[in-house]
Amino acid sequence: MAKGGTKIVGIVEQWRAGKFHDAFRVGYFKDGKFNFLSAKVHPILGEANRFLASQKLRRDAALQSPSFLNIRHRLHENLKSEHGLKEYRIREKIDLKRKGFDFGQSLEEFVSVKTEYSTTGHEQRRVLERFWLPFFFEQGCEHPAEFCQFLVNARRHLRSAKSEKTGEPYTRESKISLCSALNEYVRFLLEDGYISEKDSFTLLVPKPQKKQRGNSGQRKKRPCYTFDELYDIKSKIDETYLDGSEWRACPSLS
Repeated sequence: MAKGGTKIVGIVEQWRAGKFHDAFRVGYFKDGKFNFLSAKVHPILGEANRFLASQKLRRDAALQSPSFLNIRHRLHENLKSEHGLKEYRIREKIDLKRKGFDFGQSLEEFVSVKTEYSTTGHEQRRVLERFWLPFFFEQGCEHPAEFCQFLVNARRHLRSAKSEKTGEPYTRESKISLCSALNEYVRFLLEDGYISEKDSFTLLVPKPQKKQRGNSGQRKKRPCYTFDELYDIKSKIDETYLDGSEWRACPSLS
């Protein structure tokens, strides 16, 4: 590799359906790791999503728009530049310190507390930084107390999320892990007094619905008989085998 080259393996694009327009997400592989950009942090990605919002564009229409394609091309060229990536990382670190809250400091404290009794602290911080915080920042949150206002969108974000490594939808087990990281962080914020009880929440993955058999979805009821009906059935069987056949019904009902 020539001096000054980049170790980027590839750029991955994702689209998320919104109520009035689609959102554009971009990630890239570098040094064996996958990283998603935050539209709140990266200026060109932010420009792309503001354009989609202003024009109320869906994915197919956006990919036919010369203006959007131009922004997309500039974004790709920026990501291919090592300088562009370094600039983004500097912006990303600074962006964790919002006007109303220092998320970077709270994450440090969160990991410190978690490592006292668990080995998942660093992994959950990675999930928060790459999956949840960019989402809440895009919703306009400046403080974790505002997270609870966007739970409907958070569930939609989780439902439509795809694996960073494969690009395939997350399995239910992976979604549970994503929720666990957010729930643990919210619990930490509550216990340390950063948010109040009314701002806390628990995000759960819905249980899979059991498939029902048959077209009607109802179990077929077994027939029930009265004693008189059973005796009548026995009598008819006895008449049929009146010749003393070994199949003659038991007379215990008489």
